[in-house]
Amino acid sequence: MKNTVITFIQARNGGAIRIGIVAARQADELLATLQHGNPNELKIIHSMPGTREDLDVIYKRLKEHQLRAEWFAPEVLGYIQGDKPPEKTAKPAPKHEPDY
Repeated sequence: MKNTVITFIQARNGGAIRIGIVAARQADELLATLQHGNPNELKIIHSMPGTREDLDVIYKRLKEHQLRAEWFAPEVLGYIQGDKPPEKTAKPAPKHEPDY
C-alpha cells in the first residue's frame, strides 16, 4: 500500500487502543466506521506513515499487551507517546565457521 498511515485510536475517556493501518486519505473514514459501533467517543491519538511490515513490527513488540486482534491494552500508550518509529527486527548475523 502506498501512502499508508499507522493509526492509534482510543476512546477519549481511555481504554483499549486500536493499532491499524489505512490509506492516509481514509483515516477519518476509518474513525467514523469504528465510532459507529462504539458507545464511547473515539479519537486518533497518534498516526505515522508506515507499511504493513512496520505494523507487524509494532504488533510483535506489543504482543504481550494485545487484547484481541488489533486492540491493545492502554499500557501501550507510553510506547505510542514516545513517537519512536518502529525498528526492523535485526536478522542474526550468519554463522561463520573458523578457518583452520
